[in-house]
Amino acid sequence: MPDRWLGVRVGSDAELTPRQRIASVAYAFRSAGDGDWTVDGDDMYSTVSGNIGIGTTDPQGQLHLSDRILVGHALASNPQVAISDEGDYAKIQGYNGDLSINPDGGSVGIKTTSPTHSLTVNWNIGIQQTGTTKYHIDYAGGGLNFVETGVADFRVFIEDGGNVGIGTGDPASELKVAGDAHVRGEITRRILPGPAIWPPPSPMPMSVSTEMSFRGLPMSPPAGTMTLSGMRSPSAGRVITTATMSPW
Repeated sequence: MPDRWLGVRVGSDAELTPRQRIASVAYAFRSAGDGDWTVDGDDMYSTVSGNIGIGTTDPQGQLHLSDRILVGHALASNPQVAISDEGDYAKIQGYNGDLSINPDGGSVGIKTTSPTHSLTVNWNIGIQQTGTTKYHIDYAGGGLNFVETGVADFRVFIEDGGNVGIGTGDPASELKVAGDAHVRGEITRRILPGPAIWPPPSPMPMSVSTEMSFRGLPMSPPAGTMTLSGMRSPSAGRVITTATMSPW
């Protein structure tokens, strides 16, 4: 059947556009509808109960899409955001720029409905490299726990109250290191009055490769500033050092 088109003219007015193609089978050019949808200017809405499915005959919510949603600006030729179901995870992807969440105010919660900061996470945070989690951070044992995933807990641990542990989850002091410590620089230490310890124990429980200053040591000779320069001698089991004392 050759193409046939229907043109409509009212009175002496010009023909209405566009013309409508006449199909070889019957169809409704404009049906009365069943009242489910209302067209109001540029808007269309439905106020009836029930769910709407796009790409599915079994919608599980008021609007159920079986593939993905693309969101774009009216003047943009490409979508700016895509929301999709990837099978075993959901995906939100920003295109042609950054993805901002709540840029105009408000907080974001992960596994919480009551975020107290711009981002509140109620569990843990993982850090990956090429798809493998290398480190994660969680709250455990009464503090913030920095974990080398699958290797060891408490690489760094910040206990409630401020004590810090390195290699331990039970820091009994402001800083506790479970293992050797190498200090390059100056350490200033003030000790409350107590029994004198002189000479210092040998070997000293630390390795020094530069200068350290201990201030206010309750010892004999009188308290002052003691500067130690030297290094630990593993073979001799003692500290090889030079010392100078000055009051302060």
